[in-house]
Amino acid sequence: MDERFGGEVSFRDETPSIVNSLNKKDFTKEQLSNDSYYIKVDVTRPELKEIIKNDIKNKFNIDESSTLDKINFDIPNSYTIYSFLYKKFEFKTPFDVLDDDKFSNSEEKVKYFGITASSSESLREQVEVIFYNDQNNFAIKLNTKNNEDIILARIDSTNSFDETYNTIVENSKYEKNKSFNNEDTLKIPNLIVDTEISYDELCNRELANNKNNISYIKSAIQQINFSLNNEGGEVISRGIIQDITKANSIKRDFNFTDSFYLFLKESDKEKPYLMLKIDNTDLMEISN
Repeated sequence: MDERFGGEVSFRDETPSIVNSLNKKDFTKEQLSNDSYYIKVDVTRPELKEIIKNDIKNKFNIDESSTLDKINFDIPNSYTIYSFLYKKFEFKTPFDVLDDDKFSNSEEKVKYFGITASSSESLREQVEVIFYNDQNNFAIKLNTKNNEDIILARIDSTNSFDETYNTIVENSKYEKNKSFNNEDTLKIPNLIVDTEISYDELCNRELANNKNNISYIKSAIQQINFSLNNEGGEVISRGIIQDITKANSIKRDFNFTDSFYLFLKESDKEKPYLMLKIDNTDLMEISN
């Protein structure tokens, strides 16, 4: 967004709290490897749809057609920012599939995976204890084959995600046994996340910073697909922002090719001395 908006985003009227969070830049592309993300910033036009589709297919072998078909690429004086994140990870050894059980006070049962007392040692080697204070206050890390760490924590927190993560890091100084012992058990629910967030509070409001003469954000959407089970998981995250730019120069056609009026007046006089309405060729010179 820096490239397009020229640093921090601000509005003429009150700036939403979510913008203040974005401007902190707690998460940037520098925290990702180059092979896991794609970003396109370009003029909104019909051809851009095919460009993005082909780029993502070539880099990730994923067909983006269903998502791209929902986006309007025929918007005058507009830019599109399209970001795409893809991660797939596997556990070296699949965890055991556990019996279905309830989650918290839910009425329905959900699927679980993890480790029991009879599980193999190879599963225990995939788990690192970050800290353990009691059964309601702990954190672990699951190791994968793909250089991805899955950190799971049960802590009482009302802070932001960034502040909560910092709390986990601070507690990582835990000096007791960080190994997953034979008597330790692990129980994790299978996760399937499929959500779309529309940031309507950012849209159709006049922007204060106009590095690229941007008038307002037309649409801002984030889509997240995430799955986790006993074998591993997958993440697909998309961010789509489309803005409207103030036109620096609009082409205007002054063509008197249909009915028009003509007035003649002396420059220093208020009223014209000749007035004509011309709506046919009777008063025109006819070409040979």
